[in-house]
Amino acid sequence: MHQKLPVEIEPLKLAKQGQILEGKLSVATLKRLNPYLAENVGEVKVRLDFGFDASHKPYAKGQFGTQLMVTCERCLKAMPFDIKINNTLGIAKHEHQVDDMPSSYEPWLIGEESVVFLADMVEDELILALPLVAKHDSACLPAKAWQTEVLEQVEEDAAPTSSPFDILASLKSK
Repeated sequence: MHQKLPVEIEPLKLAKQGQILEGKLSVATLKRLNPYLAENVGEVKVRLDFGFDASHKPYAKGQFGTQLMVTCERCLKAMPFDIKINNTLGIAKHEHQVDDMPSSYEPWLIGEESVVFLADMVEDELILALPLVAKHDSACLPAKAWQTEVLEQVEEDAAPTSSPFDILASLKSK
C-alpha cells in the first residue's frame, strides 16, 4: 500500500481512525538533515501505524529505512550508511502526558497544534540515527598513515630539550 505521503498530518485523528501511512520522502527535501550528508540523494521509506494501546495511549509505530551518503571521518570520502529504524512513538499534546507513557514509547510531543509536518518528524528520527563519527568498516587510509614510526618521529621532534622549570630550579639553589 504505497501512497503519496501527506505534508501535514493530525496524529491524534489518525490514531482514532487506526490509519496506516506508507510511502517515500525524498532526502533532498529534508533541509535540516542535509548538512550532515556528503550527498543529498535517495529516498526514505516510511511506514506509520497509528492507534491506541491497551491503556488508551495514542501511538504511532514507525518504520523508516534509507541509505544516506555521509562523509567518512578518516578518509573524507563519501560512504553509504544504512538506516533502519523501528520504534513506537507515544503521541502527547502536553508534557505531563509524557510521564504516563510506557517506557518503551519514545515521546512525540505535538503540542497544542493538532497538525504537524510529517517530514519534520521523519527528519528528527534520521538525525538521531546518524553516527557521531562516520567511518568505513575497513581500513580506508593507506597503510603508511597507520605506521607508528611516523608518530614516534613527530613525538621526538615535539619533545622539549629543556624544561621551562629549569630556571626555577636554579633560583631555588641560590
